[in-house]
Amino acid sequence: LTIAGWREDFMLSFEVTGAQKLAAEYLDRALRAAVAAGEPLMAGGHSKGGNLASYAVAVAPSWLAEHVLRCYSFDGPGLDGRVVAHDARDVIGDRFMRYQPAYCVIGQLFDRAEEPRAYVASTGSGMLQHDPLTWQVSSSGFVLADGLDPDAATFDAALDEWMEPVEMGERERFTNEFFDILGAGGPKLTDVTSREGLPKVMSAANGASDQTKRLVWKLVECVVTKQAERTSDVVRKAYEGVVQSARDAASGLAVSLPRRQLHAE
Repeated sequence: LTIAGWREDFMLSFEVTGAQKLAAEYLDRALRAAVAAGEPLMAGGHSKGGNLASYAVAVAPSWLAEHVLRCYSFDGPGLDGRVVAHDARDVIGDRFMRYQPAYCVIGQLFDRAEEPRAYVASTGSGMLQHDPLTWQVSSSGFVLADGLDPDAATFDAALDEWMEPVEMGERERFTNEFFDILGAGGPKLTDVTSREGLPKVMSAANGASDQTKRLVWKLVECVVTKQAERTSDVVRKAYEGVVQSARDAASGLAVSLPRRQLHAE
């Protein structure tokens, strides 16, 4: 859950990456070997690996793709239709399977809402559910959740609002602006709302576009809300003040966090 890793995920919104091209070449070789051996093949991966697997299947020649028994994407970003014309489901249908945690952000990137997926229960909190080692299993498979967490859905909607109107030529600039701001707090996503990192993030956001600024505050709000759920009542009140400040900033109001809130444990 590093800022650099998130930045790489968002690069998928404006270009076919080198990793995707390598994945396609790798799967092509593997499929040809499988066909020669008279055996089917399964492909899959977690996070960016899920995206690479789905991209590789999507661009595989049809006569090779028909030998893919299953393709799994475990909380992997989708394929943006403005970058890649079709995805794995268009090629292999129901043999493409998606699994996501209840609090899903990465797997909702460039999402095709019509595609079926299963939501998995997790012991993680908030975005930490992206870690597959927190996913719950039983003797018969994954323990399924009821659906997408409402807080995750709120942030996903903010992401869509931020990304959708942006022309392809501007997406790289917006992506760099967003992650330069988050990176001011530290190298990890959890640094964004730490006592030391949050003031730095808020300061870095001052010069950003209004569109990016609103997304930053929405991320802060969603992350802090999940942190607050795990704290004592005293600390929860301090976090609630930070959430309100994020909401105020998103509405264009001046932000001034009391020192006692910034130093809450």
